[in-house]
Amino acid sequence: MNDESWLVVQLWVGYLLLAKLVLVLPWPAIRSPFFALVNLVAAYRLYYLGKFENKAFVAYVALVIVYLLTLRWLAHFRPSWLSWCGWLPVLALVVFKAWPVQGIEFPIYWVGFSYMAFRLSAISIEIANGQARLPNLAEGLGFAFFLPTLVVGPISPLANHQSGLSQGNVTLSDLGWALFRILIGVVKLNFLGAIALQFTFGVLWMDGNQHGLGDFVISSVGYYFYIYLNFSGIIDVAIGCSALLGIPVLENFDRPFSARNLKQFWSRWHISLTRYAQIMVYDPASRFLLRRFPGRVHLVTAIVSFVVFVLIGVWHGNSWNYLLFGLYHALGIVWLTYFGKFLKDRFGRSLLQVLNHPLVTAISITLTFFYVSFGYFLFENDLTRIIMILDMLFSA
Repeated sequence: MNDESWLVVQLWVGYLLLAKLVLVLPWPAIRSPFFALVNLVAAYRLYYLGKFENKAFVAYVALVIVYLLTLRWLAHFRPSWLSWCGWLPVLALVVFKAWPVQGIEFPIYWVGFSYMAFRLSAISIEIANGQARLPNLAEGLGFAFFLPTLVVGPISPLANHQSGLSQGNVTLSDLGWALFRILIGVVKLNFLGAIALQFTFGVLWMDGNQHGLGDFVISSVGYYFYIYLNFSGIIDVAIGCSALLGIPVLENFDRPFSARNLKQFWSRWHISLTRYAQIMVYDPASRFLLRRFPGRVHLVTAIVSFVVFVLIGVWHGNSWNYLLFGLYHALGIVWLTYFGKFLKDRFGRSLLQVLNHPLVTAISITLTFFYVSFGYFLFENDLTRIIMILDMLFSA
């Protein structure tokens, strides 16, 4: 471990000890302000100091404060507008990504800004639906800059955060589980993920040798494993650190490799993002279109699903490969929608029995696994490298 990594570990340990000390304070009135302060200082120290100018961090915090104050104003004077207010953080994300403010280097290209925007966006829906109480300014800042979920999520709901602040007792068994979860994440990140990385396109195909179809399959699967181990490893650490503080956050993965179709895959992979897209885009768009086109359930499902997955692809980045990745999954979901309709018309009531047959299950899981794996070929490589790899593949 180098000096910088050791410093990061020390800062994390210091944060967790100080945050826990604040959460066990016997005075609830000062718990939220101090918890917000601890998270703001830690976020600045760990992720901004030396990377971004002070005014960038101040502007970052100011945007969150403006949004939280807007929420409070709407809750008191225009409660019917609360749901629409959730689009303000997303709009800010799009604006600053498309037109960066001169002189202020927003960490907009850092994915953490997106996750914060989504978490804040979902607050308005939670409050409007009565799932969470309206946060005060300190509570909102503590939630927005909560260090364990600041970088890559999960996009956990405010209600979970509030319940943790109010009754987040940690038992000895909770402590053991949290430390074990962190250990699992570290092993995924530093050991298993490093092994899988060696089989990805960025490593295996850049050795100057000729590669064929077999290596294409290996690298597609290798990157699938790599991104799972890397991403889920970070999430394991985030969930473990949150559990040490007694604050529950959403799970983000649930055995994605055993998914038997693409819809089931997205209900098991990056669960919090799928949940967010469903709440903010899929559900309201589906209701709107079904009112316009009653009885056209499959058409509406196909259209809205297509739009959602194109947006998910574009959200990952501004490059063409991410758009292709979104289109790839969008087309897969549309095909699955109509294939499911065909199977239902063909087999009727016996469909469930057919689908539960062990051979059908095994084939479904295998096809889904490789479809997802080949999709990560588009995700990992930019357009230039995609063309280069395909040219090498077809000339082999």
